Amino acid sequence: MNWRCLILLAVSAGMAWAADIDSNALLARVHSKVLDNERRVPRYICRQQIERQAYTQIGRKWLVSLHSGCGSLPQQGRLKMPGRTLATTDRAKLDVMLAGGKELFSWPGGRSFDTYDPATLLFVGMSGSGDYFTFMLDIFTLDQVTFEYQGPCSGPSCVRYSYNVPQKVSHYLLRASLGKATLGYHGTFDVDPQSADLIQLTVSPTGIQQALPTVCEVHTRMTYTRASMEAGEFAIPQSTEMEYLAKDGGYSVNRVSYQGCREYTAESVLSFDVDSSSPSPKAAIVAPPLPVSGSELRLRLASKIDSNLNFAGDTLAAKLDRRVPDTQGGTIPAGTLFRGHLAELEKVNFPKREVVIAIRFDSIVLNGAPVPLRLEPVGETDQRGREVFHLAGATSTLRKGFVSQWRVP
Repeated sequence: MNWRCLILLAVSAGMAWAADIDSNALLARVHSKVLDNERRVPRYICRQQIERQAYTQIGRKWLVSLHSGCGSLPQQGRLKMPGRTLATTDRAKLDVMLAGGKELFSWPGGRSFDTYDPATLLFVGMSGSGDYFTFMLDIFTLDQVTFEYQGPCSGPSCVRYSYNVPQKVSHYLLRASLGKATLGYHGTFDVDPQSADLIQLTVSPTGIQQALPTVCEVHTRMTYTRASMEAGEFAIPQSTEMEYLAKDGGYSVNRVSYQGCREYTAESVLSFDVDSSSPSPKAAIVAPPLPVSGSELRLRLASKIDSNLNFAGDTLAAKLDRRVPDTQGGTIPAGTLFRGHLAELEKVNFPKREVVIAIRFDSIVLNGAPVPLRLEPVGETDQRGREVFHLAGATSTLRKGFVSQWRVP
């Protein structure tokens, strides 16, 4: 018996095995498992590592695509697309937490999760939410979602379903350069019929070209794994790939991996409380000595920023170069530590090679603890009030000791 016969036998066996599956009963098991997962899953956080690439279409093909309509996304595993050149790459890290069935984001190691939209932290590039957990929950909890069994898929233990979420019940908000829209979506999910665990989920918005004329196609693919925690074993995302094709021929791809998932434990936050022995409930809260409004600060980086090593989201530290007056009539001494984040690290390849770095400082360290402090950069800023540096070349660094200037508003 040759290898072709062996393959045919294996395929035939797989098809016969899949035919024996009660697709409705399996779907009910998957539905029950997802809901049980939602009820029992603890508040947990994962570190997202995000790598993004953006391609631009050049030459005459750009004009043809702009006026003739949309193309299509490349086949899975084929990144290169004819007539396009790699324009930018960037990478970042964020923390994401599931709480109350919703996703919350923060900078790595952040003391609070206060945004539902990662784009508020990552200004450049394409970003999205929902792939951490919300898509999976919505598909199995929203009304009017329809399912259809598709049969066996790749792998020794895998079957596939398609689904459709209508726009009127959808929570899928998509942003583009000229607007935003809430769209219905559809896709497939692969299931292990033995365990009823999700293996992979795909999401594509419905009617995107009518709602957002500058966008041709968006496709998201998520893979899942099982993780053990004190509260039990749960399905969590392992990786995500999100692709975006614009009408002008631009193509972007985000790859996200999830690392270090763990249960979330709230940390203590520095506060300046009223003395509990005070007889007056209206006693004034003692404020920390901060730089006075209008002060200009020279901050010297405590370590270098390397475009080959760092990620947006990395914590930054800088020391005050010269003392400044404080709000209590004294001074903030030279050497005082300030903390912030590397907010952007983008390598630009086209039309010219440069590295774009954006930084932001948002706290001062007093008595060993960070105190929030709003600072405005004196130099070039982006739309989020972060200081931006354009450095020529394919790679670059801001050296340790580099001085940036900031103002207390």
